Amino acid sequence: MPSDQLAVRFDVIAKLDARAEIVRAGSRPIPGTIEIAGHVLPTDVVESWPQPEEAAASRTSRLDPICGGISVGNRDETGTLGAVLWHNPTAQPVVLSNWHVLHNNAQDPVALQPGPGDGGTAERDVLGRVQDAVLNSRLDAAIATIRHRQIDPRLAGLGIAVEGVMRPKAGMRVVKSGKSTRLTKGVVSRMQSVSFNFSSLPLRHKMLVWVIEPDSAQPNDGPISLTGDSGSCWMLAGPDGRPTGTMVALHVGGNEGRVAYSCPADEIFAHFQISPLGERPGPDPLQSATSGVPGLGRHSVIARNGLLVRSGPGAEFPERGDLAFGMEVGILTRHGDWFMVDLQGDGRADGFVHGAFLKPVGTT
Repeated sequence: MPSDQLAVRFDVIAKLDARAEIVRAGSRPIPGTIEIAGHVLPTDVVESWPQPEEAAASRTSRLDPICGGISVGNRDETGTLGAVLWHNPTAQPVVLSNWHVLHNNAQDPVALQPGPGDGGTAERDVLGRVQDAVLNSRLDAAIATIRHRQIDPRLAGLGIAVEGVMRPKAGMRVVKSGKSTRLTKGVVSRMQSVSFNFSSLPLRHKMLVWVIEPDSAQPNDGPISLTGDSGSCWMLAGPDGRPTGTMVALHVGGNEGRVAYSCPADEIFAHFQISPLGERPGPDPLQSATSGVPGLGRHSVIARNGLLVRSGPGAEFPERGDLAFGMEVGILTRHGDWFMVDLQGDGRADGFVHGAFLKPVGTT
């Protein structure tokens, strides 16, 4: 509540009570007071949802690492990369989008990032190749391999990753991160039969889709859907409108920006045998040899209470153990703020740790 007392205010996405939780999230506790120029001021921690104003070209540029909500396509079409997920049969990460975004050119199933509509070319912007694709009366989806980029599981502008899946249901509040409209909110309305005119098909393709309408309680600044949003992930929103990590549907198209059409995420996950990056059945890729990868040298742990090791480059990945204060580790590669570590000195990866709690051996 407002008061007459001067304070130092911190706006955070979420408040965490326990010190261990804060450290595991890659942050540090906020002190109760801060001294500035001899004045001791209390701190005030406020929960909010800050969102950066993205540069106009950020979603349509060639990006590394890649993430959901950015431009992707094949040689002919351009849409949105929905999310980076885990393909259980091959134990590899894949990108998810639409059949009509990635696969409608079956003669050359190459995936580009950015898509050709945003300047992507097969000479310099190949992301991978289509792994699997489906187009039927209920699904319009495809997955592609990742061969030339690092990955970030979070969705652009939302700051959350896909952590689970749920079947659409009328009345659900949802939010998506699309290449063209960026962040848009909506409400799942109904199921409807719709015919799409895909450029690579001689006849219109009929689908039974879930319709998503604008949310009158939380209006958007513009259309709910525009050309180029195809492939976006519709994520379940909480009562406060903030996105959760639950994917509900995959965006397929729209009707002049008034409504959005989508296919159910649970059926897509089952068809492709994909799962969130944090859930990894099958072989663990971190146990594969990484010999020949240029290392970043030896580092020591500077976290007083120790440092958690995770299975992927983010606090959302499962824990794999912890490192004691002062322990030395070898660094194989860097993924943003996270380092892939070799604990045995044999050139094999043992997990990821946050780089803020390491320092190069020999430095003070």
